[in-house]
Amino acid sequence: MKSSIALTLITLALVTHLRAQEASTIEWVYLVDKAGNAEIDCKMQFDAKQWAIWKEEFGDHPDLMLRNVKYEMAAAVIDDFSLQKDDMRRTADAKIKGRCFATYRGNGQFQIQAEKDRKMVAGSGTEWVFTSSSLGNSGGIQNSTNRITLPAGAQNAHLVNGNDYNWLTYNLEVSPAKPPALLYGGVAFLVAALVIGALSFLTPGKS
Repeated sequence: MKSSIALTLITLALVTHLRAQEASTIEWVYLVDKAGNAEIDCKMQFDAKQWAIWKEEFGDHPDLMLRNVKYEMAAAVIDDFSLQKDDMRRTADAKIKGRCFATYRGNGQFQIQAEKDRKMVAGSGTEWVFTSSSLGNSGGIQNSTNRITLPAGAQNAHLVNGNDYNWLTYNLEVSPAKPPALLYGGVAFLVAALVIGALSFLTPGKS
């Protein structure tokens, strides 16, 4: 009986050790500017088995990865995308530029969509970090981290729980629109100047 228990414990330990070796990591870094656009850097590290699967699905087909990125960031407009791979280290680095990554809600308020399965591990001021873990295609653990840096001057940043998604919301002072009265006054002044100039050419001078 003791031998059976010991064998079971050893087996569990070996499985846990192998699963730990099979773990892969993905880190997303988002640098958000004052207009709500973002420069995004995605660094990936895979175990041997997951690397082979990832290369077959996305690594050797960057167009499919770009399509997946556009699907995941449906609210943003992807302007630029590049992907670099290192077969020796089984790493990949994708760089993305996305417009309207943060949605402007009016009155200086912006919001960023956050998946509900991600756990917030740090959030203060302009720096926010979310993590999640899941089983990869090969059965190993896949650890994912999202690091979001809000633009300088962002205030009242907080996480709002929603039905389908959570939202990272913050306020930012935006440039006020020019008052219509000033705009109309400038147009009227320009028209008056043109009329006076035209009349000066039509009116005969005194001898």
